[in-house]
Amino acid sequence: MSSLKLVSAKRFLSESRSNICVYLEDILENDLLDELTRCLRREIPCEVFVSSKALKIIENNAFALINLLKLRKFGAFIYQKNFEDCPYDILFFRDFNTLFGLKNNESEWETMHRSEPKFTDYDFFFRVSPPEYRIEKDDLLVEFHSESALVFERTATKIYWDITNASSIYIDGIGEVESSGQKTITLLNDTVLKLKAVNQGTAKFKAIKIGTISDFKIDYEVQFMNPASKEFVKLHESDFGGVFGIASGYDIKLIWNVPHADQVLVKPFGFYDNKGSYIFNSSGSIEINIEAKFRGKIHNKKILIYAFPVPVFERKFIEIQDRFVLSRKIELNDIRRRMYNDLRNRESHSFRSVMESLNLKTISLRSQLLEKLKDHGFDSFYEKHSIPKLSKQRKATLLNYFKERPKVKDTINSIKNYYD
Repeated sequence: MSSLKLVSAKRFLSESRSNICVYLEDILENDLLDELTRCLRREIPCEVFVSSKALKIIENNAFALINLLKLRKFGAFIYQKNFEDCPYDILFFRDFNTLFGLKNNESEWETMHRSEPKFTDYDFFFRVSPPEYRIEKDDLLVEFHSESALVFERTATKIYWDITNASSIYIDGIGEVESSGQKTITLLNDTVLKLKAVNQGTAKFKAIKIGTISDFKIDYEVQFMNPASKEFVKLHESDFGGVFGIASGYDIKLIWNVPHADQVLVKPFGFYDNKGSYIFNSSGSIEINIEAKFRGKIHNKKILIYAFPVPVFERKFIEIQDRFVLSRKIELNDIRRRMYNDLRNRESHSFRSVMESLNLKTISLRSQLLEKLKDHGFDSFYEKHSIPKLSKQRKATLLNYFKERPKVKDTINSIKNYYD
């Protein structure tokens, strides 16, 4: 690794405050091992995940293996775990918020923050820890986790711990605790809890983060298959939220995203992940209800999609026949070619006579063109097929289609009269 890459990585590690995780596809540089040791001396919890490929290299190098296991003596956790299809040779996860990765043969480190979509592709890897690598019977064993990684503000949640071979155990904000137990806590904001377990001069540090939210919301979008582009295009709502209108026969895609939801029920389609989509056909009007649940709290979003008959929207109010277009065709011959042929056919080439002849022909052609353009005036056409007239005709067509349907007001009055 180049000195510039090492400097960047060391700075990234030195700025850690609550936790650092490392994933390795190769041997870790000595300078980075030293920086991790400094983090542990600052009581920053450290977890090292080593791939089978990297572990095979390390186990064949006694010096590299000793350096890796030395981190455990300073309080690190070491795991053997493969990250399938990971493009990074080294991946750091700092303070539960930032990823820092280096790809093979790349000159720069790549930084990913929690707010970026790509972040979720990698942070999940560090959430579940397998059994520790090469653990011995007298080593400190630490289990520390929460009932939930995310809760509502001012809502109670539980934390659990189970420590083996420790003489004393301390949790930030709680104090000294027994080797095994649980506690119910209420959080006002995002909180990182640190546990320190000590035995005979050695210590281990573990951290968990519990996030808080004030509420959650359901985001959705309705799209339809555009027959021209063959792509799904966003369908805009009517003046009433959650109400959409579309012609029958189109494919519709419903997209939803409910961050943090434990469960999402999209009626009438079924249960799905909190982020997904569903494609169906607009063969008739449909009512959709997105129901999301998080920690016992339920939110609903109702969507109404009205499918109208295709003929109402595809009727042709104006049709231009091909013969009409041909009758309006104007042909303009190239005057230069005609002049050239005219000069060749003349016996006399006197300049005056030629120019007078051309002038007369130009006047004649201009008159013919003006007459043809006058014949193509659209005044009479527009008078017959104006936009206001077309709008009235379309409105009349729609009213005629629905005239057999009972009016909403009449229906309500009918129901009222029945119960009266």
